[in-house]
Amino acid sequence: MSEKITREWIEQTVIGLNLCPFAKEPFEKGQLRIQSFPASNFEELMTSFNQELQILDQAEPSEISNSFLVFPTITMDFPTFFDNAQTLEEIHGLNQEKNPFKLVVFHPQFVFAQADKSDQANLVNASPFPSLHLLRRQELNEAIKNSHSGLNIALQNASRIRSLTPEQVKKYWWFLNK
Repeated sequence: MSEKITREWIEQTVIGLNLCPFAKEPFEKGQLRIQSFPASNFEELMTSFNQELQILDQAEPSEISNSFLVFPTITMDFPTFFDNAQTLEEIHGLNQEKNPFKLVVFHPQFVFAQADKSDQANLVNASPFPSLHLLRRQELNEAIKNSHSGLNIALQNASRIRSLTPEQVKKYWWFLNK
C-alpha cells in the first residue's frame, strides 16, 4: 500500500508540479524502483538500504534508473531520520563525487537546513513516508547539465511551491492534513 501511495505522490506532485524535471522519463519507462521496507530502527534501515544499493549497483540503468526506498513503519522524526541518512552516506561514501550514487532524503516533516519550519518551500522534499531516494550520479549530473543548473531547479521549486494556494498545498500534500 505504501508503494502505491508513494507512486501516486510522485506522479501527482513531483511530476505533476515538475519539481524534478528529470523524474518523468524514468517513471514513465518503469525504471523507477519503489520498494517498501518494514524497518523500525537504524539497523533495519541500514540492512534495507544496503540490499537496495546492491540491487541498483548490479542493475543496468535501462532496467533500474533509480530506487525510492519507503519506510512506512519507521517512527523517526525528521532530524533523526536525516542523521541516519547522513550516516549511511558516510558509510558508503555517497557524498563523494566519484561515487556512482547519490542519496536524497524525503520525510513528511522535511525542513531544509537554515530554513524556517513554516517555509512552504520545505514541501519539495515532503513525502508521504520517510524515504530515501538513490539516484545514479551520472544520470543526475547529465540532467542538471541539461537544465543548466541544479540551483535553478531549487530556486524554481521554492518559487513554485511558495506560490501555491492553501487548497493546492492540501491537494498535492494531502498526507500532511491528517
